[in-house]
Amino acid sequence: MSVSAIGYSFATVAGVMAALLFWQIIRQNYSRSKKLFILALLMSTACFSGLEWGLWLDGQDMFKMIVYPAVPLDFFFAAWIGFSVWIGEQLKERKLAIYWLILLAAIFVIASYCMNCVQF
Repeated sequence: MSVSAIGYSFATVAGVMAALLFWQIIRQNYSRSKKLFILALLMSTACFSGLEWGLWLDGQDMFKMIVYPAVPLDFFFAAWIGFSVWIGEQLKERKLAIYWLILLAAIFVIASYCMNCVQF
């Protein structure tokens, strides 16, 4: 088992958990779902970071892959982000979705320009 499989496994588990949380929000007809929405956004961020970590362990830079035309990867992120923002709109939690997008943009900028800043 390669070390990068740990990152991919982490991303898979976090993605499934985020999808289940979003499904629970929809099943509840968007009532009393703010806490679940926050947790689902955190799990989505964990899914993204797990995928980035797995690719980094394989020697790939996910952020360069996103900027270049890697269509399946771009659609993956666009679908997750679009769906998360749509759920935020349904919950009338636009501010929370915007803060999450700002957080993702900040992580993108920091990780793009500092791929090997943190070394163990």
